Amino acid sequence: MAGTELDFQDQMIAAVEANCNLFTYISFPLIPPSSNGTPQNGISFTLIPMGQAFRNYDGQWDKTFAFQVTCRHTDQLTALNALLSIGWYVDGLNPDDIKSQNGSFYFVNGQVTSPNFLLKDDYGYVYTSMHQAELLLY
Repeated sequence: MAGTELDFQDQMIAAVEANCNLFTYISFPLIPPSSNGTPQNGISFTLIPMGQAFRNYDGQWDKTFAFQVTCRHTDQLTALNALLSIGWYVDGLNPDDIKSQNGSFYFVNGQVTSPNFLLKDDYGYVYTSMHQAELLLY
């Protein structure tokens, strides 16, 4: 497949941060702990290659990637609303909304599953959602 490093993760994170009203910046692949090692409020993005890539007649590769967004916040509604905002944004994306800066991919479409409650502990509420993005790789 392509020899250029895939910049989809960087471009998706930048687009989400620019277009969704989030309480913080997105980290990857995990929400970092606070300076004393305890969990803190945050949002993380983890890219997961999945399935086979299919080569098209024009030499491009069609590949689906999954990505997980996890949100932790002391306020349950803030955590849920952050994931809902990201989900609505990803579901409404058009191919021109996410563009590679180094020519490594063309965004075809994105899909989202509903946010899921993961846990509540002494540090807040954690929600997660899974997304898929179909990309043409150059």
